[in-house]
Amino acid sequence: MAVAGIKLRMYVFDRKGELWDEIHLPGKENVNRPSVMSVAWDARSQKLAALVAGPKAGMGDAVIVYHVRNRESIKIEHAHDKQDVTHLCWDPPGHVLAAGTVKGNLLLFDARAGKTRSVLKVHDKKITCGAWSDDGRLAMGGEDMSVTISTADGGETSTRLMLKGYPLEMQFAPEPRREGLGVASRANLISVN
Repeated sequence: MAVAGIKLRMYVFDRKGELWDEIHLPGKENVNRPSVMSVAWDARSQKLAALVAGPKAGMGDAVIVYHVRNRESIKIEHAHDKQDVTHLCWDPPGHVLAAGTVKGNLLLFDARAGKTRSVLKVHDKKITCGAWSDDGRLAMGGEDMSVTISTADGGETSTRLMLKGYPLEMQFAPEPRREGLGVASRANLISVN
């Protein structure tokens, strides 16, 4: 479990409720809002991504990736450093962190290689939510009232769905198990709120 308040610190607790580590966060303290806007754990609870609050409400100033086992944190650096990050989500194996920005761009951080790749103009406006499917496709929702679904490598947009309102959160339905067939269905369902 990870907890943060208005101080520039995030506390990580183990499964027994004991304090595991205290992470010092970059930025300036603001008594009017929390220091961390959101967190995203990878599927195996080995890495924690934290979106540190920026000077503007609703936008992140920095993304920190914390490795639980060795108690180390790194700040993700990217080419478009002035883009405020608005959403974080890990792929199912926990190797790639997707970060949506206020300008509708996508940043993909490969935790194994320690590198970030930018995908420009996934959306025309702020990215508000996102989710990965079990087979590695990435869906992102934005204030342009659309949902995009990108290929497994997070590159090309394969599908764009127009909505009647802003998507706030989304999730792919788990792949159904088809016993005896040995074939997995590629027809995922996605729920958008």
